[in-house]
Amino acid sequence: MKNYIIMAMAAPLVLGACSSTGSSSMDVGQRISERGSTIGSYGAAWSDGQRDVKQGQRLIDKGSSSSINAEKQLARARADMIKAEEQLRKAQVAKAEGERLIADGTAQMQQAESAYTAVRVGPPAVGTDPRN
Repeated sequence: MKNYIIMAMAAPLVLGACSSTGSSSMDVGQRISERGSTIGSYGAAWSDGQRDVKQGQRLIDKGSSSSINAEKQLARARADMIKAEEQLRKAQVAKAEGERLIADGTAQMQQAESAYTAVRVGPPAVGTDPRN
């Protein structure tokens, strides 16, 4: 890396020294060619910059679109979660109601059984005249 930096710094010095001595002046064609290559490097940098800007814009557009889609999916997921929570609440209420009905039914059956036992233990209903 240092070699490149040294070469980059030395090139203008060498070229400057050659032009100041006047030993070999460039003709018009050579100057135009040199200037053209310098301008060409600016053009290449411009083109690279344009390509990067276009690529960046595509990434922004893609990111925005993905973000919008993700927000829609998140909204649907939240709605589904609310719906599932409501279903869970209803299921818990139904379960509690079922347990209450079982408890009430069991109590009713026990009362009926107690009443039946009381009737069975009592005096017989057939065959005897209570007036005698």
